[in-house]
Amino acid sequence: MRIIAACILGLTLAVAGPAQAQQNAATGDSDAFRRCILQTLRETDEQIDKSKVINNVLMCVKVPDDVLMGPRPQLDAWMAQAKREVAAQIEKLAPRAKAEKADEVQVGANYFLCLEGHAKLLALASDEAADLVAQASLSACPAERAAIFEVQRRYGDDWDEEAMKAMDNELAKKLLLEIVEIRAERNVSPAPPPEPKPPRTPI
Repeated sequence: MRIIAACILGLTLAVAGPAQAQQNAATGDSDAFRRCILQTLRETDEQIDKSKVINNVLMCVKVPDDVLMGPRPQLDAWMAQAKREVAAQIEKLAPRAKAEKADEVQVGANYFLCLEGHAKLLALASDEAADLVAQASLSACPAERAAIFEVQRRYGDDWDEEAMKAMDNELAKKLLLEIVEIRAERNVSPAPPPEPKPPRTPI
C-alpha cells in the first residue's frame, strides 16, 4: 500500500549564476535535498525511470529569482547542472531508498494484517453490521498504527493524523469486504453427502 504523501519539500538552492551552479546546486539545504530525492525514489515503481525521478525532484527545487528572471541561457545552464546533481544523488541514494521503502511497506502490511485478524474474529463472534465491525477493528492495533508514524517521522515525511485517517478510511473499505466474505463463507450450508447409488444387479 502506498501510505506516502507526494514530495512537498521546498528546497532553496541558492545560486548566484551559472558559473557557481556546480558549487552551489545542492548546498542550499543538502539534507532536505537528499530527503526529497529519497522520498521521490520511495514513491517510484521497482524499475526506476531516472528521467522521471529527476523531473519529480526538480519540482521540489526553487529556482533562485536571479536565475529565473535572468537570460534564458543562464536558466538552461542552471537546470542542466541541477539535473546532473540529482542524477548523481539518485545513484548514491537508490539503495537507501529501497531499504526505507521496504520498511514502509512492512509496517503498513503489519498494520493491515493486525486489523484484518481482529475484523475476522469480530465478524465471526458477533452479528453487528459489517461496517460497524470494520470501524471497531480500526482501534484494535495501536502499536502497529504507532509504528507507521514512527517510520514516517524517521524518514522525514509530512505525515499527520489527517493522513492516517485517510489511510484508515481506505483500510476500512478493505476490511468491509473481508468481513462480508468471511460471513458469507460461514453462512454457506454444507453440501449434503451424495446419496448412495443402488447396487447394480448382475444380468
